Amino acid sequence: TFFNENSVRTRRSLRSTIEKRSLTLNDQFEECFRVVKQQLDQVNDTVTSMSTCCEDMTQRLKV
Repeated sequence: TFFNENSVRTRRSLRSTIEKRSLTLNDQFEECFRVVKQQLDQVNDTVTSMSTCCEDMTQRLKV
């Protein structure tokens, strides 16, 4: 827990402490989702490439 004692000083700094924790968590989420987005972009590129290849093969078979 981040609220260890009930003093005037800790109560006054509670909002700042909570906001800092929130920012830290948001940064961690952002980093995790950045990695997921990069992986999904790679999957999308691969699927797009496979689709193009399949279209090319389909056209060749029609000829």
